[in-house]
Parts: sequence; structure tokens; C-alpha cells
Amino acid sequence: MGTPWAGVYSAVTTKFTKQGGLDLALMERHCHFQIDGGVHGIVVLGSLGENGTLSADEKQEVVKLAVHTSNQRVPVLSGVAETTTVAACKFVE
Repeated sequence: MGTPWAGVYSAVTTKFTKQGGLDLALMERHCHFQIDGGVHGIVVLGSLGENGTLSADEKQEVVKLAVHTSNQRVPVLSGVAETTTVAACKFVE
């Protein structure tokens, strides 16, 4: 079964607390808001935003949250902005 690559794919921003940590609860609400609003897909960790400042573990948390929140209602895409090929391959495993 293929993915219909058509429609609106919303590039969501990563949410942070005032202390600088990931705000996963706010991110979850924002993803629901986007999906409930009718987007056809979610894009996280774009290469021009906060992707380069997050640890590998934080990036995995963001992707897992988006996939869990979408609950297969829409596709989830992630940017891959690692500094080496080895790190990029490890991220997408």
C-alpha cells in the first residue's frame, strides 16, 4: 500500500519549555491541532530549524511523539540533519 503524496504537509515546530527542554505535551496538542485541522501529513525536525540543536535522544522523542500522536491518521516525515553519513544512517534506523 503506497502513501498518497498529495495535499498539505504541515512543518510543525518543536516546542520547548521555558527551561529549554522539550515540551512534549504542547507538541502533542499541536500535532492533534494540525491533524484535526485537516493536514494530510506532519513534518518534524526540519533542517532549517531546531533540528541541529537537539541531541539524538531528543530527536527520537520528537519523532516517536509525532508518530504516536498521528496514530496512522496521516503520514509523519522527519528531517535528517546529521553532520555525518554514519550519524544520519543511525538516526533513520
